[in-house]
Amino acid sequence: WLSTVSMPRVVLWLGAPASGKGSYSKAVGEALRRTVGLAPKRITTSDVIKAELKSPDVNPELKRCIEAQIHVPTELFVPALQKQLSLAEDVVFLDGFPRSQEQVEHLRSFAGEASRISLAGAVHLDIPRDW
Repeated sequence: WLSTVSMPRVVLWLGAPASGKGSYSKAVGEALRRTVGLAPKRITTSDVIKAELKSPDVNPELKRCIEAQIHVPTELFVPALQKQLSLAEDVVFLDGFPRSQEQVEHLRSFAGEASRISLAGAVHLDIPRDW
């Protein structure tokens, strides 16, 4: 299902902070590269913010939130994420987004708009708190 990519296909990596999303997505990405020649691009929420801050057309409200070290609201974050997903050509592992139902709806909406991306699947790492 990942070998016939015509638009960016997004695999969501979901789980609590420190549940292993980054470690496992890197390992799976490397295994896909070795076995079938796919090299998924891994995008974290931090990557999105860093890229937006380097952009010449950075959203000034988003920049203000980062400089003030306050939470970036979903309505400011999603357009920055959309920019990053629009740049992807192949398979994308999206690490740590969505975290709320509101964010799920934004992602669904973007996936539906002119079929910009395809939501290919999700991996949920459910790690017990006492582990």
